[in-house]
Amino acid sequence: MGEKIIQPPFYNSGFYDNGAGGGGGGGGDFIDVDGKQVKIKEINGIIWTCENISVLNIPGVVYNGSGSNDPRAFWYNKNTRNSGYGLLWNLAGAKKCIDYLTDLKNDGWRIPTKTDFENLVHYYNDDTKYLKNQFAWPSDYNGTNESEFSCIPGGRYDGGNFQSYGNESYLVCSTQQNTSTYYALSFSGSVDTYSLVSWYLNQCFNLRLCKDA
Repeated sequence: MGEKIIQPPFYNSGFYDNGAGGGGGGGGDFIDVDGKQVKIKEINGIIWTCENISVLNIPGVVYNGSGSNDPRAFWYNKNTRNSGYGLLWNLAGAKKCIDYLTDLKNDGWRIPTKTDFENLVHYYNDDTKYLKNQFAWPSDYNGTNESEFSCIPGGRYDGGNFQSYGNESYLVCSTQQNTSTYYALSFSGSVDTYSLVSWYLNQCFNLRLCKDA
C-alpha cells in the first residue's frame, strides 16, 4: 500500500507565472484536479495543463518509497517542502493518476504522447524559452513564458538518486520505445533547446496532461 500523504499547507502555486498575474493569474480557463484549480491553455490545437500534476493518496501508488517499475510518485528528495515543483511520477504511476482522475479521463484528458510534445515544441520553433517560466531557471536561461505553459525545472528521480532540481525539467510521455523504456520531454537550464529521449521505466518525471481541443 502507498504511504498516505497530506498536501502540505505551504504548497507554492507561485512557481507558475501563468499570464501577467503570476501563479495562475492573467485569466484563462481552469480545471479541477483532485480539488486543486489548475490553469489550462490551448496551444496549436491541444489543450494543456499549465502546472505539474500532484495527486495524493491514489490507491496502488507508492509515494516516497523505493524506485521500481511499479506505480511510484515522489516529492524531490522525498521532502514535501519541494512540493511546489510537483510530484515526480514513473510511467506506471502516471497511468494510475490519469485513471484516478476519472472525470478528466472521460473528458478526453491523457498523458502526452511523443507526438503531442513534438507538436508543442515545433510550434515555438524548438525554442524552449517560450515554454519556460520567467524566474525559476538559472538566470541566463529563464523563459519568456509567452505560451503560458510555465515549465519549471523540477528535476528527476532515477530510481536511486534525485537529480537536476532547479536546473532541468523532465515531463512524462506515454509513448514507450520498447517494453523496458519510455520517452520524456526535457528542457535544460543551460540551453534553450529540448530533447525527447527514452529512459528506463523506473525513472520518474513531472506530469502534465493534455487533450485535443
